[in-house]
Amino acid sequence: MKKQRRRRSTTERSLASPAPPFLPPQRDVRYTESPRGHSHCGPAGTNKWNPPSPTATGEQYTLKVTNLSPDVTQEEMELVCGSYSDYQSLKVNDGGYAYVNFLSQKGAERAMECLRKVEFNGQCPTVKLHKKQPTIQSQPHSHYGQTSSIPPYRPFTSHSPAPTVSLPQLQAQQVETTTLKVTLHGGHDITGEAIEEYFGQFGKVCGTPAIIQGKPDYAYVNFKTSHEAKAACNPSKVQFDGIVMIIKLSNKAPASTSSKLVTFEDNSLVNVITTCKLHELEDRLSSAVTAKSSKDSKGVRISGDKDKVDEAESIVRSYMKHLQGQIISESMYLHCQFIPLLKDPQVFQTIEQQLGVEFNVILPNGSTKSLATFSNTISSLMSSGSSPFKIESVSEYVSDIGAVSWKFFDDHEFTFMSAADSAEIEKRYQKYLRSQTPSSYIRGGWKYRYDFDKMVQVNTITNKQRIIDSLSLCLSCHGLEKDVRASTASLHEKLEGMIIKETLEGCSANIAKPIIKLARLFCIKVDPLLDDKILFSGDRDYITKVSLALEKKRLEEKVKQDKLPRPLEWESQTSDIELKNITPSSSEWVKVKSAVKKTMTEAKIVQIERIQNKYLYDKYALCKKRMHKKNNGQVNEKWLFHGSRGVSPERIYKSEHGFDFRYGGQGLWGKGAYFAVNASYSGGSYAFNSPQGRQIFLAFVLTGDSKAMGSDKSLVTPPKKEDGSGDYDSVNGLSGSSQVYIVYDHDKSYPAYLITFQ
Repeated sequence: MKKQRRRRSTTERSLASPAPPFLPPQRDVRYTESPRGHSHCGPAGTNKWNPPSPTATGEQYTLKVTNLSPDVTQEEMELVCGSYSDYQSLKVNDGGYAYVNFLSQKGAERAMECLRKVEFNGQCPTVKLHKKQPTIQSQPHSHYGQTSSIPPYRPFTSHSPAPTVSLPQLQAQQVETTTLKVTLHGGHDITGEAIEEYFGQFGKVCGTPAIIQGKPDYAYVNFKTSHEAKAACNPSKVQFDGIVMIIKLSNKAPASTSSKLVTFEDNSLVNVITTCKLHELEDRLSSAVTAKSSKDSKGVRISGDKDKVDEAESIVRSYMKHLQGQIISESMYLHCQFIPLLKDPQVFQTIEQQLGVEFNVILPNGSTKSLATFSNTISSLMSSGSSPFKIESVSEYVSDIGAVSWKFFDDHEFTFMSAADSAEIEKRYQKYLRSQTPSSYIRGGWKYRYDFDKMVQVNTITNKQRIIDSLSLCLSCHGLEKDVRASTASLHEKLEGMIIKETLEGCSANIAKPIIKLARLFCIKVDPLLDDKILFSGDRDYITKVSLALEKKRLEEKVKQDKLPRPLEWESQTSDIELKNITPSSSEWVKVKSAVKKTMTEAKIVQIERIQNKYLYDKYALCKKRMHKKNNGQVNEKWLFHGSRGVSPERIYKSEHGFDFRYGGQGLWGKGAYFAVNASYSGGSYAFNSPQGRQIFLAFVLTGDSKAMGSDKSLVTPPKKEDGSGDYDSVNGLSGSSQVYIVYDHDKSYPAYLITFQ
């Protein structure tokens, strides 16, 4: 009797062991009762099982799981619950709830805590211990057409021998599976190729997985071996390409699926347009397939049921042929106003991607280049990133590749010159752009002179004149008519945002000509106006450069007229900006050193350099003259110190505005240029650290009529005078260990000396 109980206990323990997580526990098993009360196991549908009443000692612990997504399947629940201790069976019901049976209360409680943390389709369920034992219905028997219950667990007694459950065939099928089911959550942008790429790290993936539409989408992944499939299940939840993938083994053979990349070989633009119009194409395709753009946008990837994929491929190819017949081309001259756009080819690339068009540059000889290649090549020819992007850069590039075509007007029409003649004339034209020198050309027995201002060719023997011109570059746009129109409109809209108009005054005859020449080199449209005014239209950066050049020209004229002197200490110089070393034995060195040593007695001065910037000093001198007149001789020029901290001193003394406070922070007296009376103030934390030592400026500052006041961070100009006679010229106050002066005009200060000390 003891042996018999021991055998029964062994049997009970084997039945109580949890099923492997990939086994759907007892789903396809039916129990039968023999006439003698013994239990047998047979295939589903062979016999009916009449559920016995639980014995007094037999108990079952059931969890009720609610708040489930309606899309959760029996198989997904079994995958999770089958790994818990003392798990017996479960049933997922319509309406978002399920019952899960356990053999022990401890096992049920442990599973309850775990299940509350599991996400099914993005949401965690509500789990409670259910007191009333539910009836868990299985699927209808195919033979009897009725349902039967999966039996609750009950302990076996001597009057009820334990059934022997043997599932060798089912277990073999599950263990040896080479297929995974991958459920996709969180988006629709992933492709079969991306899934294949991810699972390729675990082994050989047999074919590109097809993404099957559903709620959510899913795909089957087939491996060569079951070992590779099992390895790919760890981890079972993965974030990849912005998608959450739930991975599990599948004992179901997937439907016959396939995946195809459909491309149009005759015209690559058709592929680009098709990917942009996928939303229109999807309405024509079966819901059993998905159509997505390939990663390189050079085709359409169709995935789904094999038969439907073949059918969809035919539809896509027909659509592509239809698109090819709708493509048009529109060209426009690539004149100088397009230069701002050529500086940024990303503008064109964005339009191409959004509207499915293609931009090309048509060279004068009729050949084409992609816009990106054209722009990048020209940019690479520039000697420096700070050099302006001039129209002659385009001409030089075109000339280098032998694609320039010149033409002359004769007999009421233009005739193209030979390639050799075009190349020779283009060389002379480039030379003219740089030096404005006249050119001539001898061909055979004829000699020609060229006036590129008037675009005229003159035969020096017969004096016959002919109009000449070069064939302009063209920008072409290919695509569907509606998209081409939208693309060109978008380009002109962006150009309007990049091109500004500015009227520059004071353009007298003696300075207008060089300014107009410079403007045209910068691809700026020039419209002379009355009263020495010129209207410029073009790129903002280039107009700023032309404006600065005009200001320098005007300043030079003003200096000549007013005969404004420069400092007596200045030495001769060959360029507009130079640094001159001061010798330690000179009185100038002693004067600067004394100013520093007043408050920096321990400092060892290594070097003093005089800054000779003609343009900056001339502006300062004119401002000094105006202040002298405005204040009846009161300019109060002071020697003050300035530390540039993290800004290189070179950036200041070589800039157009000297101490340019526009890039500085908001100080105690607002946004201005700050200067200290004491060198120790600037030479402390404000000094610039260079390899030679620490550096500060000694500056000339026009403080004029200065107002002493407390801190006011809102200032952007000096305050108005109390008597209403105008504004103060500067403000001053105490900051730390020094009195400081603040000016709000660039021209009121000049960086006179750069001092290096240790």
